[in-house]
Amino acid sequence: MEILLNGIWKFKVDEKNDGLNEKWWDYNWVMNNYEKLESISIPNNWNYIKGLENYEGIIWFFYKLPKISQEYLTKDIYIEFKAVNYYSIVWLDSCQLGENKGGFLPFQLFINSGLLLGDIEHYIVVRVDNIRRKDQIPSIIYDWYNWGGIFRDVILKFYEKLRINWVGVKSKLLNNNQANIVVMYEIKDSREDIKDKDFKMKLNWNIFYIGNYSSEKSKRQLNKKELSKSGNDINNKNYAEFNDNLSKENLQNNYENNIEKKDIIDDLLREDFSNQDVQNLIKNQEEMEQSINWVLIKSGEIEVDNNNLKGNFSCIIDQPKLWSIHNPELYIIELYLIGTPLKKRIRFGIRDISIKDNKLLLNNESIKIKGISLHEELLPYGRTIPYDKRKEDILNIKKLGFNSIRTAHYPHDESFYEICDEEGVLIYEEIPVYWNILFKNRDSFKLACKMLRTMILRDYNHPSIILWSCGNEIPINGNIDCLKFMSKLTSYARKLDDSRLISWVSLPSFTKIPRSIRKNTDIYNLNIYLGWYYLSVKNLSFFLDIIHNMN
Repeated sequence: MEILLNGIWKFKVDEKNDGLNEKWWDYNWVMNNYEKLESISIPNNWNYIKGLENYEGIIWFFYKLPKISQEYLTKDIYIEFKAVNYYSIVWLDSCQLGENKGGFLPFQLFINSGLLLGDIEHYIVVRVDNIRRKDQIPSIIYDWYNWGGIFRDVILKFYEKLRINWVGVKSKLLNNNQANIVVMYEIKDSREDIKDKDFKMKLNWNIFYIGNYSSEKSKRQLNKKELSKSGNDINNKNYAEFNDNLSKENLQNNYENNIEKKDIIDDLLREDFSNQDVQNLIKNQEEMEQSINWVLIKSGEIEVDNNNLKGNFSCIIDQPKLWSIHNPELYIIELYLIGTPLKKRIRFGIRDISIKDNKLLLNNESIKIKGISLHEELLPYGRTIPYDKRKEDILNIKKLGFNSIRTAHYPHDESFYEICDEEGVLIYEEIPVYWNILFKNRDSFKLACKMLRTMILRDYNHPSIILWSCGNEIPINGNIDCLKFMSKLTSYARKLDDSRLISWVSLPSFTKIPRSIRKNTDIYNLNIYLGWYYLSVKNLSFFLDIIHNMN
């Protein structure tokens, strides 16, 4: 169960940073001042408020929670912010829930149910600071607008104590007729009364083919005759066709981005990586169409030991419908624990991405990237872009002949990747490690790792994403600290996801590519602005020949 907290909030500008000392977070202060405060619609960017167009500073936000039924107070409760730029501190009724640094990724904070007891009003308070600082990511200087505020959804979430917490799906083509599907899962069990007991659980799973959602294909009906030739015996026993009015609760792939409590820098410096470092964060799926035909392809059941709640299983799909730029075929995997009320449903695609003989291969076929770089901003919406405008933008990009988009230079809203999955657009997704951040600073490295992990695990199941980029315009020339930083960061990315390409984008280096870049990246991405900042596009072939001949 979840409650969307979007809507009318209150706000107060804190230009002199008085709020902390004057205790604007205090319950009594909020109660006494709430009705006097100015209103703002959330999600939003404060730069659209008259007088705050160029404001960099601190603004406080206040929200009165709706009444919550007592039955939900027995569950695990979190508040989730999809994105707040940049540094935020959150309180509930004078109790500080936590804080977050970084402006483009979601974070969740645990709420003790005792805070919501009693027949009183409950208030969420958020202090947001978008002042640029040298030790942040990005740092002081970057070439996009510094939009401030709570610019994506805010959600109050109620989880079952026993639940499937994270699911990741990756595929590998075995031959022209088969694909191997590996499903990774993590189960969360916060029941105090059974934590010292040993027991086993049954985890059931189903894989459904749901078809092609692209705008270019008007009919999304399943051709059962074609599927029946695949070797799967489709009959009343093993296929399900239904119009399922799916509840949003079921389709929301609930996740909790609990960051590792241990210092991950020590692990990275020792290069002591483990699959256990993959944290429980997954893309919160947008609501899918509510009247669709699904066909059951595979089913199974596994046994899970309560002392080992992370695991994986695999299965073979015969005659798979592959995700590609021309035919973006999609599947859903459904998982549920016997005896629990909710099913976890994840949408994914079956496709391979690889490099062979200096060629980029999609499903073992060479593909030429025709791409653009896209910032997440659109007037008059700022970063809070409506879904239909995002889709219109992506479709227009396709009409111009492009097949790929680089999300400059930070993760975009989750709906963007949903649309690209459906429309067959390839994505380079990036974290905002940019220019001259403090490469020697351990806290900067830790923050970059957190951003990388959160991005990868949020968007793990999007077939459109083919490459994780660890940064842009990285000044590698002669900068040893920078090279070490990026080398460790790319290694960590590969530990989190070995099924995609890993890279980063460097400032011009018309010399031999450093060995550290060759070792840790799959593609050498170079910033060259011929015809924009210098020279002419006619010089491109010349410079590419130099780079190629030297390497």
